[in-house]
Amino acid sequence: MKGWIILTVIMIMQLQSEAQQLVLADRGKPMAAIAAGKDTAIAGILQDYIQRATGAKLPVQPAALQSGIRLERNGGLAPDAYTIAVEGEELVIAGGNGKGLLYAVYTFIERVIGARKWDEGPATVPHLTRLSVPKNLH
Repeated sequence: MKGWIILTVIMIMQLQSEAQQLVLADRGKPMAAIAAGKDTAIAGILQDYIQRATGAKLPVQPAALQSGIRLERNGGLAPDAYTIAVEGEELVIAGGNGKGLLYAVYTFIERVIGARKWDEGPATVPHLTRLSVPKNLH
């Protein structure tokens, strides 16, 4: 009986944890899209790394989404500054008008996906069954 109670508590905690995640890709299937605006080249970099890590090719769209990943330029930031945060059901990757958005995407690729590029050779990209970010990411 005690074992069942512990198992039930663990299952409830796991469900709560999953509910607090914004899932971007799961088991090779895209669960989100990338809203790129005019930054389709940078969106392509993000799309490529996500596909290499998960097998899921997230579609790139020019317009804003209700959920997914939104890439945006923020003139209120310094040219090379950036922010990465979840707003509602969107992962917002924003950068200043210089290289900020590019830096933000590569920071996401390194810190969340876990990819590394050590030299001029190909990047090391881990295999992920699921790619998600916590909804309280700021």
